Amino acid sequence: MHSQYKTSGQNSLPPQTQAEKAHDDAVFAHCLAHVRAQACGDVEGIYGPQSTTWQIGRESVLLLGGLRALVLQLAHPAVAEGVNQSSTFRNDPMGRARRTFTSTYEVIFGDLNTAIRSGTRTHAIHHRVRGEYPATTTPRFAGQSYRANDPALLMWVWATLVATSLLTYETFLRPLTLTEKAQYYAESHLSAVVSGVPPTMLPPTLTDFYTYYQAMLEGPELLTSTTTGELAKALFKTPYLRFLQLDEIVAAGLLPPRFHAVCGLAWEAPQQQRFRQAVAVVRLIQRLTPASLRAVPAYHQARTRLAKAYGHRPPLTSRLISRWDLTKLMSTAQ
Repeated sequence: MHSQYKTSGQNSLPPQTQAEKAHDDAVFAHCLAHVRAQACGDVEGIYGPQSTTWQIGRESVLLLGGLRALVLQLAHPAVAEGVNQSSTFRNDPMGRARRTFTSTYEVIFGDLNTAIRSGTRTHAIHHRVRGEYPATTTPRFAGQSYRANDPALLMWVWATLVATSLLTYETFLRPLTLTEKAQYYAESHLSAVVSGVPPTMLPPTLTDFYTYYQAMLEGPELLTSTTTGELAKALFKTPYLRFLQLDEIVAAGLLPPRFHAVCGLAWEAPQQQRFRQAVAVVRLIQRLTPASLRAVPAYHQARTRLAKAYGHRPPLTSRLISRWDLTKLMSTAQ
């Protein structure tokens, strides 16, 4: 739930909320201690260059799954209501996307201090995101309270990113072996923990993860707020991939059918054909493009940082691409 939120001072919180905050802070402190103990190194960061996370996460094609992940996150009533009540999402959905990408890449490719600082910043922002489900939510949730630092909610947001990254990679690049997927998933635990999810809460294996994930996709918790549809439809009014409505086509192709209607996405024979064509074109481009040119700037920035730390000359490609700022490039698309 990365975004820009309205501020409220801790001292203005009622005693019960202050107690919740103290509990969340204690849990988060344990999470950061776990991350520091498991991280690859101070310079290397949480994962490091030999990790499967770097090899998969560096691919720029994963950005095509961004709208899918956002829709799945907004499908949770707490995410939808928190974003709607406390953020600038309606007026600046692309701004939220940029902040999410920035935070994600800081955790994956940043040095350890950068990754920890990113998680800490998001955790502090989330302290201010709390409230009650409105009457427009289904009776199961109406009137109940939510908070953004609820570990169960954080785990759902993390799960959408993990599942979407794997699906997008395999759709547009190549199939992954079961070993690769299992390793990527095992490494992804640290991304969840740095956001505030206790490691003991996380599904231990890839199979366990998909059991949890499918239960959420098919269960009664998602799509229970009318706010979800309003915000999801706002996503597709931005110039993300407006050429030939590719944003709608790609999102519809990657989303489960249950989520098409809430986003106003058509998925008839013409859309399905265009999705297959888009996949074929992207796959061809990926095959023809050298791996170093497919990688996001954050990966090249990390390679440059490591080369300098090890006393080596950074690769020319990394020196050139690391100067790019993905968030600024996204800004020009608006």
